[in-house]
Amino acid sequence: MTLNMNEELLNSIRAIIKEELKPVKVSIHNMEDDINSMKGDIKSIKTLQEEDHLILKALEHKAEINKAEHDKIINNLAHLNGKITNMKNTLKSIKEDNKSIIEVLGEHEISIRTLKRRPV
Repeated sequence: MTLNMNEELLNSIRAIIKEELKPVKVSIHNMEDDINSMKGDIKSIKTLQEEDHLILKALEHKAEINKAEHDKIINNLAHLNGKITNMKNTLKSIKEDNKSIIEVLGEHEISIRTLKRRPV
């Protein structure tokens, strides 16, 4: 084989390889496009994730405020229940005192009527 034939053979092999690599190059180019698209998608997802994180933090803060208000209401209700119980006891005592007063008044009324019937 001569040098010229070797060079022709080498050029033929190069042409075949070049032709065979065209679909690979197209596939690589498509992959690069897909990767760039994915990078954009990831960037959008990160932005949405940051927004969601801020919303979550705001909701957590609001939940803490609501819990504090709820605890305050429960505390106030317990305090009111204590006052109501105290008022019930006071009312019960007043009713008992009232019964005693009525009994005493009744006895005095009897004594007054008895005295009125006696001759002087």
